[in-house]
Amino acid sequence: MELDHFLPKSEYPYLAINYYNLLPSCKTCNASPCKWNNDPIGKDRGHEYLMQPYEFRESDIQFSYIPTTRFYNDFSVCVDMICSNRDLDKGYKGWLALDKFYAKHNKVVTRMYVQLESIVANEYHCYLKDKFKVPVSFLDKVPNMMFGYNLEDADAPFISLHKFKKDIFKQMRQDIKR
Repeated sequence: MELDHFLPKSEYPYLAINYYNLLPSCKTCNASPCKWNNDPIGKDRGHEYLMQPYEFRESDIQFSYIPTTRFYNDFSVCVDMICSNRDLDKGYKGWLALDKFYAKHNKVVTRMYVQLESIVANEYHCYLKDKFKVPVSFLDKVPNMMFGYNLEDADAPFISLHKFKKDIFKQMRQDIKR
């Protein structure tokens, strides 16, 4: 584990060892040429290119997928990252290239979709005999069946790609419920 500086040392030397300016980072990300000395709040202080992680606003970045094929045997998706404004787009997609990072998860999301569809279909077959529908409450139990844990926000610090999985699963749940 390494520490990265949210505000660059070159621009803010007085914050170089400030606790709230230090972020846990893996070695690969900390050595990445992405952010370097780019100032996340901009030279004129009127922009916000990256959110301070300790004050992250979940609604300002959303993940979704777009089906690229809909054939049962050949279903696939394209993952999309949506930022709430151009400044965040520049920081997260331009500097950090996170949209390209998340796009590498297209196959994971495709598997999630197929797995969710099969879980719902299996449960549907069980209820078909007597009720002819899957109860809505069943879909609340699916994250545990798919991932082995809930997608509750309290668990976020302990789950890799938590927000990504939560947003994608929320969309899948809507798509499959239709």
